[in-house]
Parts: sequence; C-alpha cells; structure tokens
Amino acid sequence: MSVSVTIGEWQDAPQLDSGGEAVFAIGDVHGLSDHLRALRDTLGDEAALLQGVKRRLVQVGDLIDGGPDSAGVVDLVSQPGWSDGFDASHVLIGNHEILMRLSLAAANAAGLSIVWRAWTGSGGDAALKSFGISEEGEGEDLQPLLCERVGPLLGDFFARLETHLLIGNLAIVHAGIDPSEEAAGMQRFLAKPWDELPRPEPGGDRHWAWIREPLLAWNGPARSGRIVVHGHTPEPKVKKRMGARYPGPHVLNELRLGLDAGSWRTGRLGAAQLENGRYRIFIAEGPVPARG
Repeated sequence: MSVSVTIGEWQDAPQLDSGGEAVFAIGDVHGLSDHLRALRDTLGDEAALLQGVKRRLVQVGDLIDGGPDSAGVVDLVSQPGWSDGFDASHVLIGNHEILMRLSLAAANAAGLSIVWRAWTGSGGDAALKSFGISEEGEGEDLQPLLCERVGPLLGDFFARLETHLLIGNLAIVHAGIDPSEEAAGMQRFLAKPWDELPRPEPGGDRHWAWIREPLLAWNGPARSGRIVVHGHTPEPKVKKRMGARYPGPHVLNELRLGLDAGSWRTGRLGAAQLENGRYRIFIAEGPVPARG
C-alpha cells in the first residue's frame, strides 16, 4: 500500500522550549501499521541529519483499535529497532490501551462485561480481528482466548508504556492536562492512576488520558506554564469544539498542539518535530485497508 509523508515548513514558536532537544512526537495511530512505518522511517531520516543534539522519539498513545492492524502496530513498536537513530524513546499510554489492559485484567464477570463493552464498542473489535480472535466466539467470552494467545506479548507491551513526559516547558501526554491548574496541581493531575475511568457527569473526564474540556475551551496559556502536546481529540472534533477560535490543523499556540489527524477515519497520521523556538508537522497519508 502506498503511503506518502508530507513534511511541513518550519513554524516560528518563540514560546516553545524543548529543553534543547529535538523532540519527534507521533499522534494517534489506531491500527494503521503501514502509515506508522512510513512516518517512523521519515522521522528517522530527519533525525539522522541532526548533529550535536539529543533526539527523542515519543508516541502519544492510542496505537490500537479502530484501524485494521493493531497487532502489527504493537509488533512494530515492540521491535528492538524501533528507536534506532534516536537517543531516547517513549511510548505513552492512551485511553484505548487502558480499556484493552483492563479488559485483559478484569477478575470478575461484572467488571469484565463493563470494560469489554466499552473497549470493543470503541474500536476494540477491530483489534480482536487483527489478533485473529474475533471469529472464535463472541463478547467477553473471548477474553480467556485473548489472554492465552497474546497475553505475554501484550503484557510486555503494556509494561513499557508511560503516562506522560515533561521536557523543557512541554507536557506530552495522551489527552491533555487541566489548564486551570497551577504547576503543583498539574503534577497531581498527571499522577492520577492510569486505570481511573471517566464518569458520566460534567467534568468527569478530567484525567490525562480522557480530558477534552476545559483544555479545548481554554483561552490563553496554561496556569502551569506548560505547552501541551497531545492526541486523543481528532482535528475535525477540535475544529467543531473551538469554532471561530480554531487556528487550523496542528497549529501550536501558547497552550497546546494536537497531533490526532484522524488516523483510520481519515487515512492520516500526524507527527511533529519540536525544537527550541520552532516546530514543523509531518503527515502520513494513504488509503486505509479494510478491517478483516
């Protein structure tokens, strides 16, 4: 399958402090292994051109679900060569990894039924197909088979996932932070347990893996002084929520830079190269194969 990668022009961002490093951040993947491979190769080529600077690779979570090849994505980022050409590498956990991990670990029928429905209803059904499991049963009855077939692989994968990365004045995290929090409050926010699920009431999604508001409605910089680099909310949804304040896709302002380009729904994966005072955007684009 043909996937092309477009490299955007450098954009001035005097507010951006990357700690003197070149930070390469990849947005939500959602099972698009060919797109991720093409994007990773391009980022690696660009990183190889840099001399005398630390090169850091970060993926912001939601590697799985929705698209056709979650299994291939997990395999790709689990290979020893994934971080070749970079001085440091991080894979963050997103809400989809959280739901799958909880589905694998659920110890009782009631708890399993709740998280299994939440996971498979939001794209986990495609992940099951990619692991070759969905045709051998239905519903949460598939959990033992999933644990048996890929439990060890997924256990190793989940064990390496991180919740966030703070570098320079950047907070790189799956969904975002609460911009109303001062620095100490932001640290407490980022320390929330990974398995804390959102609640249905207003404000119930104030968790680093789930938050959308007040992040997208916030005017001005975060009170913590951090610029948030995140995924979770695709650009079409960002545009709808922000309305007239929407600056355009993948634009870094004084508060945030979103890297979710829509993945399996749009055939686009987003990434950014962030350095002191400037950034540029990478987009991998191509057709999305059918899901099983």
